[in-house]
Amino acid sequence: MSREFGVELKVFAAASLTGSYQNFGSVLSGHCIVANFYNTSNVDCYVTRDGTNDNWYIPAGGNIPIDTRILGEGLDREKVLIKSGAQLQIKQVTAAGTGNIVVHLVTIQL
Repeated sequence: MSREFGVELKVFAAASLTGSYQNFGSVLSGHCIVANFYNTSNVDCYVTRDGTNDNWYIPAGGNIPIDTRILGEGLDREKVLIKSGAQLQIKQVTAAGTGNIVVHLVTIQL
């Protein structure tokens, strides 16, 4: 049985950031196994995968690569970073800014 990988792109303009969580693109179409967050803006932000916890803090100009495959588990069905159907959300740390917050996601259909 083969598995199909996908790539999803989410972009959020820093000028639209507020102090409350907002949807960061559309829901994921597959289980995310690799994510690369990049903040081209001049402000820090939080990103969450569950709407309540600050899962990732991305500093201005920062880059956060996350790859679940480094856990040594290969493509274990239980080792996904973000489950299919999840809605990423984003909020500011201090204020809105200029630039974008970008995330590239590698997803897989299990």
